[in-house]
Amino acid sequence: AHPAPLSCKPVPGYNQTRLVCVAQEHTTAASILTTVVAEAPIPEFFVKLAVSWLVPEILRRMLKAGSQCFLSGSPHAPCMDADSEGIYEECRRLAARGAELDALTGRGPYTPSNMPTPDVVKRRAGNVLAFEEDFVGGR
Repeated sequence: AHPAPLSCKPVPGYNQTRLVCVAQEHTTAASILTTVVAEAPIPEFFVKLAVSWLVPEILRRMLKAGSQCFLSGSPHAPCMDADSEGIYEECRRLAARGAELDALTGRGPYTPSNMPTPDVVKRRAGNVLAFEEDFVGGR
């Protein structure tokens, strides 16, 4: 990481972001909650700009670039195919479980207006909370 310029003074406070993803057969529902606490209020125009354009644009570009990495002809394909116990295998297991649960419940794909309830997220085998504990260290 590069240090900030000397003229840039950090504002005391913190940012806490939580992300929950629920895999399904053909989609993945994701919900992001960000809490920002600072001594000085964040200007409203900046919040509107970030929420309406900046964050959606960053996510769109990340998803577009990230999805290219998972194509069968990508440079990452040999590593993904060879992985039998790491994060790629865990992603395959999560996707398979999502498809299995879709078939069992008959539920349609989740959408922004039809997100999974907290009980769905918490009761899933191999849920995101357990995944975070195993691979991220449960910060």
